[in-house]
Amino acid sequence: MCNKSGVLFTSVHVYKAAGSYISEWLKHFCRAINGRFLFWSVWGYHTMSESQWMMPMGNITPSRQEPSSSSAVFMLATIRDPVERFISAMHELIKHGKWSSPSLTGLLDAVDRRGFWEPHLYPQFLFLTRRDGHPLPLDYIGRGEFAEEARALLHLKMSVAEPLQTMQLKRKTEVTLSLRQSNATIDRIAWASPQEVKRICSLYHLDYTLLHLPFPSVCSRDRRRDEGSVVGRGASLELKRLRT
Repeated sequence: MCNKSGVLFTSVHVYKAAGSYISEWLKHFCRAINGRFLFWSVWGYHTMSESQWMMPMGNITPSRQEPSSSSAVFMLATIRDPVERFISAMHELIKHGKWSSPSLTGLLDAVDRRGFWEPHLYPQFLFLTRRDGHPLPLDYIGRGEFAEEARALLHLKMSVAEPLQTMQLKRKTEVTLSLRQSNATIDRIAWASPQEVKRICSLYHLDYTLLHLPFPSVCSRDRRRDEGSVVGRGASLELKRLRT
């Protein structure tokens, strides 16, 4: 979140959907307009401990408080196809020693047994939902595959004087984010089988439905349209499941 004279610009970090890329550009733009950057937990599932929230981070101020209703807020987020995101999440877990086998079926079996036991596996709609179950008041929601569009929109909304074409992140950060954003090589190595795609569709059906993401062709959708109240109950059950 960037606070510039009471006007707040916020990116909601959905894991494995170009969230780091957008967050880094938000910080970069915030410095360019002499704003104050804050970390803000909008729903409380982030894995930072209380001590980490209290750590000084230079000109970055940690905060658990939501913006006041009198603050002008522009809020955006990026999301990703659940199949591609699940594959990327598996490799993230392997990289950090939280999962050992490059097997999508094995990880799907683990989620079936244990639930969404790691934040990178959480359904995307949860990142965009308040703890009371209501959706965040997003002004823009884009696809992580086209994160440059969200970056350009932030640049425009924040009235950054320097042309976007001349702005760059630190080289190491830019390269790291580009690799995380695409994961092209990884995805080709471990692409899902039709059966695995169907299982991911079933596991993340609320992401497809609530976020209006197109279902893969191999997934057979239930022809019955969920009523809003039914979807709402499903979302509440998912929230309760993660908090217990």
